[in-house]
Amino acid sequence: MTNYVTVKDLKPDTLYYYQCWDEAQGKSAVYSFSTGPMDGSVKAVMFSDIHIKSGEDIDEKSSGMIWNRALESALAREPDADLVLAAGDNANVGAPREYLGLFAPPALKSVPLAACMGNHDKKAFNFKYYMNNPNAHEALFGSLQGGDYWFRQGDVLFLVYDSTNGSAYDHYRFTEAACKANTDARWRVAMYHHDLHASLAPVQGFEEFALQLMLDPIMTHFDVDAVFSGHSHRYVRTHVLRNGRLAQLTHGGEITDPIGTVHFNNTSVVHVSGGTTAGFNPQNAFVYCEPNTVTYNVLSFEGRRFNLKACKVEDGAVIDEFTIVKSELNTPRNALLPPLGYNVIRVLTGIYAMIAWINDTNTLRALAG
Repeated sequence: MTNYVTVKDLKPDTLYYYQCWDEAQGKSAVYSFSTGPMDGSVKAVMFSDIHIKSGEDIDEKSSGMIWNRALESALAREPDADLVLAAGDNANVGAPREYLGLFAPPALKSVPLAACMGNHDKKAFNFKYYMNNPNAHEALFGSLQGGDYWFRQGDVLFLVYDSTNGSAYDHYRFTEAACKANTDARWRVAMYHHDLHASLAPVQGFEEFALQLMLDPIMTHFDVDAVFSGHSHRYVRTHVLRNGRLAQLTHGGEITDPIGTVHFNNTSVVHVSGGTTAGFNPQNAFVYCEPNTVTYNVLSFEGRRFNLKACKVEDGAVIDEFTIVKSELNTPRNALLPPLGYNVIRVLTGIYAMIAWINDTNTLRALAG
């Protein structure tokens, strides 16, 4: 059984205390958390593909300990982090005990976790029961396990997508509504699981190509500054992309007023892989594929500067650092009309999403019956 609590009217830069109570278990210890600063700055620690496992070669207790050590190492170096981001595949087969391992680290009693759906999370119907996502989008034919949602932290609008949902119609409507509700947000960043632009060669599979057709126009036409993803278990930073195409090279570690979106991909935590650099993708500005090396990203938003550091969990060594600067006149545009051809994509993917929804519904009924 899971329970949800919503707390309203919190003040910035304030320490709060809370306690859980259950008739069977009694009262928990007293925990605390702090809200973000008043100046609109935000710091987040990001992981991807945590892959808490419940069987195979390792169980949820052992994999949970690996995740806990990685998280503790990152937060020890970034004690002022406001939140933790997780870019999908939080569980390995979507089992309930895997999500218990995901939320087991003591640090998550004081620092919020924002996670998106991954293809491994979708192997079961449990993801939504362990997440309490704000501003969830009511999709026409959304996933039965979760969906898109947004939240605001300081000057940053976080757009979180379920990239296992193939409905461009719903992803566009979600983004439009979120941007209209946050017209004063200085930064717009997106997080979804699939690595649409982190391959080591330009040619990808059909799934990635279809998702590019759906999501790339959204990132461009809503002025999304950065995208964070996982899936391929390697760290990649792209040049500036616009509509999924190379728009601007990033020489050095800083760029001012880019004319598109920079994509960042990250490694896995428990199911570590990598180790190959074969292939060449001109969209990639930096690639890191060391075997058995776990990395995390540190996202810092301060005024008109966004800085990202990619660090090794083992010793905190910085393997990549990049900064985006916005000039005084550079602010996100209001929602634009989609490109003409995108309407065709929205209709076709809407049909696909409807079929997937029907299949999921039938599967859920079979499991319940």
